[in-house]
Amino acid sequence: MKARAWRSTNGVDWFAVEGLDGAGLNDVVATPDGWTVAGEVDGRPAIFSSPDLAAWAVRTFDGFGPMQHLAPSADGTVVATACIAETQDGGCSTAAYVAADAGSWQQATGDMGFVNDVIAWNDGFLAVGTNEDSTGIQTGRSVDGMAWEAGREALTTSGGSIWTVASTGEELIGGGAYLTGDPPSHQPAAWRSDDGADWRPMGILERSDGQADGRVTALVVTDDSIVALGLAFVGKAGTYQWIGER
Repeated sequence: MKARAWRSTNGVDWFAVEGLDGAGLNDVVATPDGWTVAGEVDGRPAIFSSPDLAAWAVRTFDGFGPMQHLAPSADGTVVATACIAETQDGGCSTAAYVAADAGSWQQATGDMGFVNDVIAWNDGFLAVGTNEDSTGIQTGRSVDGMAWEAGREALTTSGGSIWTVASTGEELIGGGAYLTGDPPSHQPAAWRSDDGADWRPMGILERSDGQADGRVTALVVTDDSIVALGLAFVGKAGTYQWIGER
C-alpha cells in the first residue's frame, strides 16, 4: 500500500500531492513554515515537511510505530505524538516531539501514557488519551510541548473515551464513544469542555441507518456547525458523518 495525499482549493476538486513516499499518512497541519505531515516510513515514525507541497523532506525517529497526531500553536511550534514500541511486535506507549521551527525536532520528557489526540489550547497544549485501566480518559497539559503534567481522569463513571478534540475558540469539543450494553458496543458520542478537565455530554450520535454502534474519529468546527466523522463497526460498516449546531 502506498501513501497518498491530495490538495484542494474548494473542497470539491482534489489533486494528488506528489513526493510523499511513506507506509501511512495520519495527520497534516499548516504552519508559517509550510506543511507538516505525520506518518511512518518502513515501520518507523516519520515527519514529512514542505514549504510548498512540491518539495518534501522526511525525518524518521527511533522505535517502531506511526507518528499519529500534530498540533500547531499560534507561534509556529508544532507538537507531534507517536505510539512507539521498542520492537516491531511489542506494545507501544506515546512519545511526543516538539519543533520550534521547521525541521528541528526534540523529544519531550516524561511518560504520556496512551494519547488519542493533542491540540494547541489556552497558551499551551492539551493531550487527551485513555486512562490506565481503559475506564475513561486521561488528560495531560504542557506549556511548551516539552514537559507534560498529568491532569485528573474523567468520564470514568460513564465509560466514555475521547479519540479526537477540536476547539471552537471558546470551548473544546471531544468526539469518541461510550462502551455500553451486554454484549458491549461502542456508541458514538461527543462532549464539550470549558477547561479540558470537566466534560459535558452532547449526546449519542445516531447513524443514518438508525444504528448507533461506532466511534467518532475526527471533528471539524465551522462558523455555525460542528461536523463529526466516524467509523461504524457493525451493520452497514463504513464512514459516517454527523452535523450539529455549535
